[in-house]
Amino acid sequence: MLRLGVCLAGAAHAWLGRRAPSNRLVAWVRAGRHLRRGLAAALIGVACWWAAAVAAAAAGRGGAGWLHLVFVWLLWDAVKLTLAGPAGLVWAAQARWGRRARPAPPAEAPAAAPAGV
Repeated sequence: MLRLGVCLAGAAHAWLGRRAPSNRLVAWVRAGRHLRRGLAAALIGVACWWAAAVAAAAAGRGGAGWLHLVFVWLLWDAVKLTLAGPAGLVWAAQARWGRRARPAPPAEAPAAAPAGV
């Protein structure tokens, strides 16, 4: 039973990693070298914070019970995207300047032939 639960959780994680819009957005931020991508993710994260506040207010005023789930989902996406914004700046800086800062590996000298051969 435990194995089945672990397999189902792994399959759900893989499926959400490929299909969920916020996960695809974070992957897009990580893949780019442009600093604008992190800013775009942070701005979308701010919009998620606002939408989560609206969902919480609607649920608190006697709205449908499923609005609590929408609130939790939006809150998770807001945290993820808000943190992906500044992290995207770091990832872009590492991609842009990290490769240039590394020195080239030293060239190996050709091996000398053994004496007496």
